[in-house]
Amino acid sequence: MPYLLLFGGRRATLLRVFGFGRSVRAMAPIDEHGSPLPFLPYAVIELLKERLQSDFVLLEFGSGFSTMFFMKRVARVISIEHDPAWIERLSSRLDANVTVIPASRETPDTYCAFLDENKEHFDFVLVDGRHRVECFRRSIPHLTDRGVIVLDDSDRERYAEIFSIAEQAGFRKLNLLGHKPTSLELHRTTIFYRADNGLGI
Repeated sequence: MPYLLLFGGRRATLLRVFGFGRSVRAMAPIDEHGSPLPFLPYAVIELLKERLQSDFVLLEFGSGFSTMFFMKRVARVISIEHDPAWIERLSSRLDANVTVIPASRETPDTYCAFLDENKEHFDFVLVDGRHRVECFRRSIPHLTDRGVIVLDDSDRERYAEIFSIAEQAGFRKLNLLGHKPTSLELHRTTIFYRADNGLGI
């Protein structure tokens, strides 16, 4: 189901239905009603709106508007964040089902310490922060049988190793390309999944 959102014939759809114009004016990833959206391509957002399950336990690397989007749709959100000022700013907007874990961004070991120190398993992992190759690698043993991993900005050369790691671990991939809220550029996000995954891919 990969699809591309472009200006031109679909300009009205992008501006009105997805709330792109409002997000640009606010300089924040929000929808047409002002509700938070992840800073992901609209194609990915629409898939997540449809397929996230209310009993999911979700892990994300990098907190923000995505955290506020996820917390309304899943059972629990654990968010790894390296910026204390951002944690402070965000905290008053989070529901009780969100746990933000402060982490040092200095090394992969410090940033991924939560995974190394805990045995919890997750139905959905969003890799969208620092040290993404190691976040991806270390998340694999923490997936449930239905778990998926989503890598944002997957077209960046420095993340190319992730595709080899995923293939060796038996993942299939779905690339989705399109505009993100507030951005006129095209961005690619990849969903890595196995059979009987929780998103029904």
